[in-house]
Amino acid sequence: MSQTEWVINSDHFGPWLKKWQHTVNVMAEACHCSAGYIVQCSSDGLMTVVASEKQAIKYGTGDVVGYDINLYCKKIVETKDPLYVRDARKDTFWADNPEVADGLVSYLGMPIFLPCGDLFGTICILNEEPTNFDPIYPKLVEQFRNIVESDLELIQRNKELEEIAITDEMTGLYNRRGFKALAHQQHKLARRIGCSMGLLYLDIDDLKEINDVIGHEAGDEAIIQLARGMEECLRDNDISARIGGDEFVALVLLSEIDTLPAVIQRMNLYFSHQLLSLGRPLKVSIGGILVPEVEMDFDQLLDSADQEMYRTKRARKAG
Repeated sequence: MSQTEWVINSDHFGPWLKKWQHTVNVMAEACHCSAGYIVQCSSDGLMTVVASEKQAIKYGTGDVVGYDINLYCKKIVETKDPLYVRDARKDTFWADNPEVADGLVSYLGMPIFLPCGDLFGTICILNEEPTNFDPIYPKLVEQFRNIVESDLELIQRNKELEEIAITDEMTGLYNRRGFKALAHQQHKLARRIGCSMGLLYLDIDDLKEINDVIGHEAGDEAIIQLARGMEECLRDNDISARIGGDEFVALVLLSEIDTLPAVIQRMNLYFSHQLLSLGRPLKVSIGGILVPEVEMDFDQLLDSADQEMYRTKRARKAG
Protein backbone atom coordinates (compact mmCIF):
# COMPACT_ATOMS: atom_id res chain seq x y z
CA MET A 1 0.00 0.00 0.00
CA SER A 2 1.29 3.45 -0.86
CA GLN A 3 1.10 6.28 1.66
CA THR A 4 -1.88 7.80 -0.12
CA GLU A 5 -3.88 4.59 0.38
CA TRP A 6 -3.70 4.80 4.18
CA VAL A 7 -7.00 6.56 4.71
CA ILE A 8 -8.06 5.61 8.22
CA ASN A 9 -11.83 5.55 8.63
CA SER A 10 -14.41 3.58 10.58
CA ASP A 11 -15.71 1.75 7.49
CA HIS A 12 -12.52 -0.21 6.86
CA PHE A 13 -10.52 0.18 10.08
CA GLY A 14 -13.26 -0.19 12.71
CA PRO A 15 -11.65 -3.04 14.73
CA TRP A 16 -8.25 -1.38 14.65
CA LEU A 17 -9.69 1.96 15.76
CA LYS A 18 -11.31 0.30 18.75
CA LYS A 19 -7.98 -1.26 19.67
CA TRP A 20 -6.15 2.05 19.25
CA GLN A 21 -8.77 3.80 21.35
CA HIS A 22 -8.01 1.39 24.18
CA THR A 23 -4.28 1.88 23.55
CA VAL A 24 -4.33 5.68 23.98
CA ASN A 25 -6.64 5.40 26.99
CA VAL A 26 -4.25 3.02 28.74
CA MET A 27 -1.19 5.01 27.64
CA ALA A 28 -2.51 8.28 29.05
CA GLU A 29 -3.57 6.63 32.29
CA ALA A 30 -0.31 4.69 32.74
CA CYS A 31 1.73 7.86 32.22
CA HIS A 32 -0.57 9.92 34.47
CA CYS A 33 -1.20 12.39 31.66
CA SER A 34 -4.19 14.50 30.69
CA ALA A 35 -4.57 13.27 27.10
CA GLY A 36 -3.25 10.80 24.55
CA TYR A 37 -3.46 10.79 20.76
CA ILE A 38 -2.69 8.87 17.61
CA VAL A 39 -2.29 11.39 14.80
CA GLN A 40 -1.98 10.75 11.06
CA CYS A 41 -0.24 12.86 8.42
CA SER A 42 -2.92 13.61 5.83
CA SER A 43 -2.78 15.71 2.68
CA ASP A 44 -4.63 18.50 4.49
CA GLY A 45 -2.70 18.44 7.76
CA LEU A 46 -2.42 16.51 11.00
CA MET A 47 -5.55 14.43 11.56
CA THR A 48 -6.59 12.98 14.89
CA VAL A 49 -7.17 9.25 14.40
CA VAL A 50 -8.11 8.57 18.02
CA ALA A 51 -8.01 10.66 21.20
CA SER A 52 -8.06 9.38 24.75
CA GLU A 53 -11.43 9.56 26.45
CA LYS A 54 -10.46 12.26 28.91
CA GLN A 55 -11.79 15.77 29.44
CA ALA A 56 -8.50 17.50 28.61
CA ILE A 57 -8.45 16.60 24.92
CA LYS A 58 -8.46 19.55 22.51
CA TYR A 59 -8.98 17.65 19.26
CA GLY A 60 -11.52 14.92 18.55
CA THR A 61 -11.42 12.02 16.12
CA GLY A 62 -11.29 13.27 12.53
CA ASP A 63 -10.19 16.81 13.40
CA VAL A 64 -7.48 18.17 11.09
CA VAL A 65 -4.99 20.94 11.87
CA GLY A 66 -2.96 22.46 9.03
CA TYR A 67 0.79 22.11 8.85
CA ASP A 68 1.16 25.87 9.26
CA ILE A 69 0.15 25.57 12.93
CA ASN A 70 3.00 25.08 15.40
CA LEU A 71 1.88 21.86 17.10
CA TYR A 72 4.08 19.48 19.05
CA CYS A 73 3.32 16.71 16.53
CA LYS A 74 4.39 18.94 13.65
CA LYS A 75 7.91 18.98 15.08
CA ILE A 76 8.02 15.17 14.97
CA VAL A 77 6.74 15.21 11.37
CA GLU A 78 9.58 17.56 10.44
CA THR A 79 12.36 15.71 12.28
CA LYS A 80 10.95 12.14 12.34
CA ASP A 81 12.44 11.90 15.83
CA PRO A 82 10.84 11.46 19.28
CA LEU A 83 10.04 14.68 21.14
CA TYR A 84 9.85 15.36 24.85
CA VAL A 85 8.86 18.81 26.12
CA ARG A 86 8.89 19.06 29.91
CA ASP A 87 7.37 22.56 30.16
CA ALA A 88 6.61 24.40 26.93
CA ARG A 89 6.08 27.66 28.81
CA LYS A 90 9.83 27.85 29.36
CA ASP A 91 10.66 27.67 25.64
CA THR A 92 9.70 30.58 23.39
CA PHE A 93 9.61 28.17 20.41
CA TRP A 94 6.19 26.99 21.64
CA ALA A 95 4.80 30.45 22.32
CA ASP A 96 2.34 30.23 19.40
CA ASN A 97 1.36 26.60 20.01
CA PRO A 98 -2.44 26.56 20.56
CA GLU A 99 -2.08 23.45 22.74
CA VAL A 100 0.01 25.44 25.19
CA ALA A 101 -2.61 28.19 25.19
CA ASP A 102 -5.14 25.50 26.13
CA GLY A 103 -3.01 24.45 29.08
CA LEU A 104 -1.32 21.32 27.68
CA VAL A 105 2.21 22.36 28.56
CA SER A 106 4.04 19.01 28.53
CA TYR A 107 4.38 16.61 25.62
CA LEU A 108 5.95 13.23 24.89
CA GLY A 109 5.56 11.77 21.41
CA MET A 110 6.99 9.20 19.03
CA PRO A 111 6.88 8.96 15.22
CA ILE A 112 4.84 6.10 13.73
CA PHE A 113 6.18 4.59 10.53
CA LEU A 114 4.43 2.60 7.81
CA PRO A 115 5.82 -0.80 6.76
CA CYS A 116 7.35 0.88 3.69
CA GLY A 117 9.30 3.26 5.93
CA ASP A 118 7.24 6.38 5.24
CA LEU A 119 5.94 8.40 8.17
CA PHE A 120 2.35 7.57 9.14
CA GLY A 121 2.02 10.03 12.00
CA THR A 122 2.59 10.23 15.73
CA ILE A 123 1.54 8.75 19.04
CA CYS A 124 1.74 11.09 22.00
CA ILE A 125 0.71 12.05 25.50
CA LEU A 126 0.11 15.58 26.80
CA ASN A 127 -0.25 16.93 30.30
CA GLU A 128 -1.63 20.07 31.94
CA GLU A 129 1.26 20.18 34.39
CA PRO A 130 5.03 20.14 33.70
CA THR A 131 6.54 16.65 33.80
CA ASN A 132 9.90 15.15 34.64
CA PHE A 133 9.51 11.66 33.28
CA ASP A 134 11.79 8.81 34.32
CA PRO A 135 13.36 6.98 31.33
CA ILE A 136 10.72 4.25 31.69
CA TYR A 137 7.98 6.55 30.36
CA PRO A 138 9.49 7.16 26.91
CA LYS A 139 10.12 3.42 26.70
CA LEU A 140 6.47 2.80 27.56
CA VAL A 141 5.21 5.17 24.85
CA GLU A 142 7.65 3.54 22.44
CA GLN A 143 6.10 0.15 23.21
CA PHE A 144 2.64 1.53 22.48
CA ARG A 145 4.05 2.96 19.23
CA ASN A 146 5.42 -0.48 18.33
CA ILE A 147 1.95 -1.97 18.83
CA VAL A 148 0.46 0.50 16.36
CA GLU A 149 3.23 -0.13 13.81
CA SER A 150 2.62 -3.89 14.11
CA ASP A 151 -1.08 -3.27 13.51
CA LEU A 152 -0.29 -1.22 10.40
CA GLU A 153 1.81 -4.10 9.07
CA LEU A 154 -1.07 -6.52 9.67
CA ILE A 155 -3.47 -4.14 7.92
CA GLN A 156 -1.17 -4.06 4.90
CA ARG A 157 -0.83 -7.86 4.83
CA ASN A 158 -4.60 -8.27 5.04
CA LYS A 159 -5.00 -5.79 2.18
CA GLU A 160 -2.47 -7.68 0.09
CA LEU A 161 -4.24 -10.99 0.77
CA GLU A 162 -7.56 -9.45 -0.25
CA GLU A 163 -6.01 -8.23 -3.48
CA ILE A 164 -4.49 -11.65 -4.17
CA ALA A 165 -7.91 -13.23 -3.70
CA ILE A 166 -9.53 -11.08 -6.42
CA THR A 167 -6.67 -10.41 -8.87
CA ASP A 168 -4.83 -12.45 -11.47
CA GLU A 169 -1.18 -12.88 -10.56
CA MET A 170 0.19 -12.86 -14.11
CA THR A 171 -1.62 -9.80 -15.48
CA GLY A 172 -2.64 -7.79 -12.43
CA LEU A 173 -6.21 -7.66 -13.73
CA TYR A 174 -9.14 -8.93 -11.68
CA ASN A 175 -9.83 -12.65 -11.69
CA ARG A 176 -13.30 -14.17 -12.15
CA ARG A 177 -14.14 -13.75 -8.48
CA GLY A 178 -13.09 -10.12 -8.41
CA PHE A 179 -14.83 -9.35 -11.67
CA LYS A 180 -18.18 -10.77 -10.56
CA ALA A 181 -18.04 -8.90 -7.24
CA LEU A 182 -17.24 -5.55 -8.86
CA ALA A 183 -19.52 -6.09 -11.86
CA HIS A 184 -22.60 -6.20 -9.64
CA GLN A 185 -21.58 -2.92 -7.99
CA GLN A 186 -20.87 -1.30 -11.36
CA HIS A 187 -24.20 -2.48 -12.74
CA LYS A 188 -26.07 -0.88 -9.84
CA LEU A 189 -24.14 2.37 -10.34
CA ALA A 190 -24.91 2.43 -14.07
CA ARG A 191 -28.62 1.94 -13.41
CA ARG A 192 -28.61 4.71 -10.83
CA ILE A 193 -26.97 7.25 -13.15
CA GLY A 194 -28.82 6.07 -16.25
CA CYS A 195 -25.73 4.87 -18.11
CA SER A 196 -25.62 1.96 -20.58
CA MET A 197 -23.07 -0.82 -20.21
CA GLY A 198 -21.33 -3.22 -22.55
CA LEU A 199 -19.74 -6.57 -21.78
CA LEU A 200 -16.71 -7.57 -23.86
CA TYR A 201 -15.26 -11.05 -24.17
CA LEU A 202 -11.73 -11.41 -25.57
CA ASP A 203 -9.78 -14.49 -26.60
CA ILE A 204 -6.31 -15.00 -28.09
CA ASP A 205 -6.42 -16.78 -31.44
CA ASP A 206 -4.30 -19.94 -31.73
CA LEU A 207 -2.72 -19.70 -28.29
CA LYS A 208 -2.10 -23.47 -28.25
CA GLU A 209 -0.17 -23.19 -31.51
CA ILE A 210 1.87 -20.31 -30.08
CA ASN A 211 2.74 -22.43 -27.05
CA ASP A 212 3.56 -25.51 -29.13
CA VAL A 213 5.53 -23.83 -31.92
CA ILE A 214 7.21 -20.83 -30.29
CA GLY A 215 7.07 -21.84 -26.63
CA HIS A 216 5.14 -21.15 -23.45
CA GLU A 217 7.08 -17.95 -22.82
CA ALA A 218 5.58 -16.57 -26.02
CA GLY A 219 2.16 -17.71 -24.83
CA ASP A 220 2.64 -15.88 -21.55
CA GLU A 221 3.83 -12.83 -23.49
CA ALA A 222 0.63 -12.89 -25.56
CA ILE A 223 -1.51 -13.04 -22.43
CA ILE A 224 0.34 -10.13 -20.84
CA GLN A 225 0.17 -8.07 -24.05
CA LEU A 226 -3.59 -8.60 -24.23
CA ALA A 227 -3.96 -7.42 -20.61
CA ARG A 228 -1.87 -4.32 -21.34
CA GLY A 229 -3.95 -3.62 -24.40
CA MET A 230 -7.12 -3.64 -22.34
CA GLU A 231 -5.58 -1.16 -19.92
CA GLU A 232 -4.54 1.05 -22.85
CA CYS A 233 -7.89 0.98 -24.65
CA LEU A 234 -10.33 1.11 -21.74
CA ARG A 235 -10.95 3.78 -19.12
CA ASP A 236 -10.07 3.66 -15.45
CA ASN A 237 -13.69 3.15 -14.39
CA ASP A 238 -14.15 0.14 -16.72
CA ILE A 239 -13.61 -3.28 -15.13
CA SER A 240 -11.18 -5.66 -16.86
CA ALA A 241 -10.50 -9.25 -15.84
CA ARG A 242 -8.77 -12.46 -16.86
CA ILE A 243 -11.24 -15.23 -16.16
CA GLY A 244 -9.41 -18.14 -17.79
CA GLY A 245 -6.19 -19.13 -19.55
CA ASP A 246 -6.56 -16.77 -22.51
CA GLU A 247 -10.08 -15.53 -21.80
CA PHE A 248 -10.58 -11.92 -20.80
CA VAL A 249 -13.68 -9.83 -20.14
CA ALA A 250 -14.41 -6.16 -19.60
CA LEU A 251 -17.46 -4.32 -18.33
CA VAL A 252 -17.51 -0.87 -19.91
CA LEU A 253 -19.69 2.16 -19.23
CA LEU A 254 -21.25 3.61 -22.39
CA SER A 255 -22.54 7.12 -22.83
CA GLU A 256 -24.67 6.01 -25.78
CA ILE A 257 -25.93 2.55 -26.76
CA ASP A 258 -24.28 2.72 -30.19
CA THR A 259 -20.75 3.29 -28.76
CA LEU A 260 -20.10 -0.40 -28.04
CA PRO A 261 -19.05 -1.12 -31.66
CA ALA A 262 -16.73 1.89 -31.45
CA VAL A 263 -15.05 0.45 -28.35
CA ILE A 264 -14.57 -2.89 -30.08
CA GLN A 265 -13.23 -1.19 -33.21
CA ARG A 266 -10.72 0.79 -31.14
CA MET A 267 -9.48 -2.38 -29.47
CA ASN A 268 -9.27 -4.30 -32.76
CA LEU A 269 -7.20 -1.48 -34.23
CA TYR A 270 -4.84 -1.53 -31.24
CA PHE A 271 -4.28 -5.29 -31.33
CA SER A 272 -3.79 -5.30 -35.12
CA HIS A 273 -0.47 -3.49 -34.52
CA GLN A 274 0.81 -5.76 -31.74
CA LEU A 275 3.59 -8.27 -32.40
CA LEU A 276 5.09 -10.93 -30.16
CA SER A 277 8.84 -10.95 -29.59
CA LEU A 278 9.53 -13.29 -32.53
CA GLY A 279 7.52 -11.18 -34.95
CA ARG A 280 4.33 -13.23 -34.83
CA PRO A 281 1.23 -10.99 -34.78
CA LEU A 282 -0.99 -11.03 -31.73
CA LYS A 283 -4.47 -11.92 -32.95
CA VAL A 284 -7.39 -11.30 -30.60
CA SER A 285 -11.07 -12.07 -31.13
CA ILE A 286 -13.52 -9.74 -29.41
CA GLY A 287 -17.23 -10.17 -28.85
CA GLY A 288 -19.51 -7.69 -27.16
CA ILE A 289 -23.07 -7.44 -25.93
CA LEU A 290 -25.13 -4.71 -24.31
CA VAL A 291 -25.95 -5.36 -20.66
CA PRO A 292 -29.68 -5.17 -19.90
CA GLU A 293 -30.74 -2.61 -17.32
CA VAL A 294 -32.64 -5.25 -15.32
CA GLU A 295 -30.80 -7.46 -12.86
CA MET A 296 -29.33 -10.48 -14.62
CA ASP A 297 -27.15 -13.47 -13.84
CA PHE A 298 -23.63 -12.44 -14.85
CA ASP A 299 -22.74 -16.04 -15.68
CA GLN A 300 -25.47 -15.96 -18.34
CA LEU A 301 -24.17 -12.62 -19.61
CA LEU A 302 -20.65 -14.03 -19.84
CA ASP A 303 -21.96 -17.01 -21.83
CA SER A 304 -23.75 -14.64 -24.23
CA ALA A 305 -20.64 -12.50 -24.70
CA ASP A 306 -18.54 -15.65 -25.16
CA GLN A 307 -20.87 -16.87 -27.91
CA GLU A 308 -20.65 -13.48 -29.62
CA MET A 309 -16.86 -13.65 -29.46
CA TYR A 310 -16.86 -17.10 -31.11
CA ARG A 311 -19.14 -15.84 -33.88
CA THR A 312 -16.59 -13.11 -34.52
CA LYS A 313 -13.74 -15.63 -34.48
CA ARG A 314 -15.48 -18.00 -36.90
CA ALA A 315 -16.41 -15.13 -39.24
CA ARG A 316 -12.83 -13.90 -39.35
CA LYS A 317 -11.43 -17.38 -40.08
CA ALA A 318 -14.07 -17.97 -42.75
CA GLY A 319 -13.17 -14.65 -44.37
